[in-house]
Amino acid sequence: MRQVVRGIGLAAAGVCVTSSVAFAQAADYPSPGDLSEVTVTGSRIERSGFTAPNPTLVLDAKLLEQRATVNVGDLLNEVPAFRGTNTPAAGGIGNPGVVLADLRGLTAARTLVLLERNRLPATTIPGGGSAGATDLGVIPTALIGNIEVVTGGASAAYGSDAIAGVVNVQLNERLQGLKANVQYGQTRYGDAQDLFASLAGGMSFGGGRGHVIAGLDFNRNDGTGEFNDERGWGRQNYANTQFPNRPAGAAANVIAPNTLFGNGTSGGLIRTAGALQGLAFVPGASGGVTTTTFSRGLYGNLNTSFDAFSDSAVAANAAAGIGQLNYQQLRPEVRRVNFLAKATYDISDSLSVFVEPLVSQTRAEGVLLARRDGSGAGPALTLASDNYYLRQALTVAQQALVPVAGLSIAYFGSDFGPSVSTLTKDLVRVLAGAKGSFGESWKWDLTLQDGRNTSDRAISNTFNNTNFRYAIDAVLLSGAPACRNATARAAGCQPINILGKLSASPDALAYVLGTATGRSVTQLQDVSANLQGEPFSNWAGPVSVGFGAERRWESLSTDTDALSQSNTWLSGTGAALPKVKQNVSEAYLETVVPLLKDLPFARAVDLNAAVRRTDYSTSGAVTTWKGGLSWEAMQGLRLRSTLSRDIRAPNLIELFTPVSPSLPLPLDPRAGVTPITNAAGVTTGGNPALEPEKSDTFTVGAVLQPSFLDGLRFSADYYRIEIEGAI
Repeated sequence: MRQVVRGIGLAAAGVCVTSSVAFAQAADYPSPGDLSEVTVTGSRIERSGFTAPNPTLVLDAKLLEQRATVNVGDLLNEVPAFRGTNTPAAGGIGNPGVVLADLRGLTAARTLVLLERNRLPATTIPGGGSAGATDLGVIPTALIGNIEVVTGGASAAYGSDAIAGVVNVQLNERLQGLKANVQYGQTRYGDAQDLFASLAGGMSFGGGRGHVIAGLDFNRNDGTGEFNDERGWGRQNYANTQFPNRPAGAAANVIAPNTLFGNGTSGGLIRTAGALQGLAFVPGASGGVTTTTFSRGLYGNLNTSFDAFSDSAVAANAAAGIGQLNYQQLRPEVRRVNFLAKATYDISDSLSVFVEPLVSQTRAEGVLLARRDGSGAGPALTLASDNYYLRQALTVAQQALVPVAGLSIAYFGSDFGPSVSTLTKDLVRVLAGAKGSFGESWKWDLTLQDGRNTSDRAISNTFNNTNFRYAIDAVLLSGAPACRNATARAAGCQPINILGKLSASPDALAYVLGTATGRSVTQLQDVSANLQGEPFSNWAGPVSVGFGAERRWESLSTDTDALSQSNTWLSGTGAALPKVKQNVSEAYLETVVPLLKDLPFARAVDLNAAVRRTDYSTSGAVTTWKGGLSWEAMQGLRLRSTLSRDIRAPNLIELFTPVSPSLPLPLDPRAGVTPITNAAGVTTGGNPALEPEKSDTFTVGAVLQPSFLDGLRFSADYYRIEIEGAI
């Protein structure tokens, strides 16, 4: 599979004026004059972001405070290079309580997230979600010094997963004193009430040889309800909808209001071809169930998921009692507590040691997107021609038109209420190490870390697909409706009528609804060593080199309930995965070589090159490389370009998740009746034979820093990322 992404990136740095509500006791931020060095993720060799050959953006702590940001992800969502991962446009609660970075829209799995150049344990949510990506929300914002973003071309410097780029969060290690921040906000509708409080401080000890910083964040957001009910614009239900079977001359993509369900209703819609097709079941005036004509919209047909409706069709369906709204939640309820500390001690002027513990807990509860089909399999339900509730809802004349095989009913179960996902996520990570210097320019560092991320998830009020099909397959026995299947009756099956409006006893609801549970544990152990310096100079200046090695041990285990493992729940927590492991060995070499200096057409020309060899115990070895040029043509104008080979190795989920087919539709139990459909659907799961995907990234751009506008820097870059063998 090949995927190509192209675009233009713009960045500017200058004066920004915003406001926020904060109370500070003491806060010390290093000014630009206080900084002795700036490290940018695009290179292991320290250099300024606007002089690096890769497109690079640096966001500082003051911007976080000005924007009143409660987590890093909210700020990154404002940067055009990122696709929002916790917004309504991104599916809202697809990753509840998890803040992901998605550069260039290539998915969060292709963006490498680092904390002070070190990886964090991945987050894995039972039943889907982040798929092994890194949660940015675990870092206390009060301790952040700056956030460095490089787009593309970073695998050679930092390893796998950096196809789209790297986000590196650096701490404010010079914090002195105590600072506190409290802020509150809510929407104009009175929901999403958000309380954020943080406390951070720093102090020296040991006669100035030691320094410790610590930060604590607390955030509570009460979330929203279903925006279709609470917001006028939500009731308009605008959406970008694709219509593959569109009429001749119609657009393939339509942005239109009233984009509602076109192949199902809350009371059931007949899909079977014939005289009954297009009839919708609705409550009758006498308390029973009747049918009415379903008004189609401007586009779509019974095989499309959504339909762009005209106002007249919406009004006609609403007047007839037909329910079609696609209820969605803008924001789930989230509670998060983060604690991070770092203690550093200088043993000598050239040697220091440090330890950095990080603890985070998140609890998120949100409504899953509205179920379109209560069956959990296939586009519709099949009701037999002798179904008791079906015959009650149809007139005698209509009953005569029902095919022997029964009717295909397009139905989504909004009457059952939403499924609710509750996720509790705990992260514990300890990083320790040493760093030092020798000679005139050489620096080194050694780090060791051990981290564990545990995610517990429960999905309540979800359908048991098998029991649900037994319950709606009702017949008349001994003068009363009952489940057709005798084994199901013995197991407690009670009949359910879904046509028109849900009718079910408490025992019947208990038989078809339940709670799926699961726990995933990811672990990361890592040891790395790096060395950089300037071994010699050429005609244009000192030549810089950096090299190092890393060894990682990763593991994942998932335990889920039996019905999730058999794919019986409509919304389950996925398959169980006994503990699986992989280890990774890496070594890299990078250099910055000045080529020209102080010439009329070139104030400076630098070459940046890197190569890395990575060996995965599961998917094999691969080589990545990067070459870049930075040309300062004149004062205030710099041109830059890079060409790189980057990789993403398959993660443990993609390698080892058990393979399982979607639930097939059950056969009609009567002899001689051909089922409407019995497709098993798709098969999903991991593949141990997967190999790393590879990408070629090309960037070219310019940086403008005019001397007559002090403090302004502007960059524009073109990029092309081409992925081969995409996982």
